[in-house]
Amino acid sequence: MHPLTERIFFTRKVVIGKDLMGNPIEAEGLFFNWFDRNLVWVVLSAWSAALLLATWCK
Repeated sequence: MHPLTERIFFTRKVVIGKDLMGNPIEAEGLFFNWFDRNLVWVVLSAWSAALLLATWCK
């Protein structure tokens, strides 16, 4: 896999919970993380699509 593709769509560490002292418990591996890293763009795209549909469906 290309390094840029891996940086955009995947992450190496994931926090899966906390122990009794409040410290994070991390799991290492290759995890799909597209939505979390691109949440701002997903929200902006959905908002612009909603505005576009609102202007067309008057």
